[in-house]
Amino acid sequence: YNKEQYTEVMAQKLMAEDEADRQRLQEHEEKLEAERQAVLEKEREEERLKQEAEERAAHQLSIANREAEKMVETAAEDVRAVLATRRQQILDRITALEERL
Repeated sequence: YNKEQYTEVMAQKLMAEDEADRQRLQEHEEKLEAERQAVLEKEREEERLKQEAEERAAHQLSIANREAEKMVETAAEDVRAVLATRRQQILDRITALEERL
């Protein structure tokens, strides 16, 4: 090799190495981006599942609240019925006492 040929061969070799380095760097960046996207997708999926769980819990709580309201209404009706019966019994006793007098 003469000096010119040697310089040319070395320049081509360095350019090829540089291109290979650029290619590896690009592949690495693409891999990192793919991993980042996968992490973001996983986070979105976790958030969606969390939101669904919260919505289900709220729905169950709503159902439980409606059932509790029905129980309270039923209990109030039962109390009113007992009070009405008791009131009638008292009125009947008063009437019976008045008839004796």
